Amino acid sequence: MAGESKAKVIPLHGNSSRSSAARRAAARSDSARRHPSVLADPGSRASAEQIAAVVREIDQRRSNVSGQSAADDGPSVLVKGIAAVSEFIRTRMAGAYSVDEFGFDPHITNAIFLPLLRTFFRSWFRVE
Repeated sequence: MAGESKAKVIPLHGNSSRSSAARRAAARSDSARRHPSVLADPGSRASAEQIAAVVREIDQRRSNVSGQSAADDGPSVLVKGIAAVSEFIRTRMAGAYSVDEFGFDPHITNAIFLPLLRTFFRSWFRVE
C-alpha cells in the first residue's frame, strides 16, 4: 500500500452491454406486470370503471393470497381496540362518568384496573 500512488476505484455503473441488456429485460418484465389499462395510453386518464376494476382485482388477489374472502372482512382486533380506547378517552374528556361519594370511579375501574388484575390473576398466580 505504501508503494501504490493511485487509489482503487470501484465502478458502480458500468456501460457494459451485459448490464444494459439486463436493464432492458427488467424493464420488459416490469411492463409485463403493469395493468393493461396503464399500458393503453399513458397520457389519458383512467375512467372510474377502470379504476374500480383494478381495485377489485387487487382486492381479489390479496384475498387469494391471505386465504380469506373479501366479504368476510370485519373490523380487526386492532381496530376494535383502537375504537375502545378512543371511546374511553372521549368519555373521560367529556366528563360523562360518575364518581360516588367515596371517590370510587367504576368507569376507570372497569376499563383499566380490572383487566390488569385479570391478567395477574390468570398468568401470575396461575389460578385455574
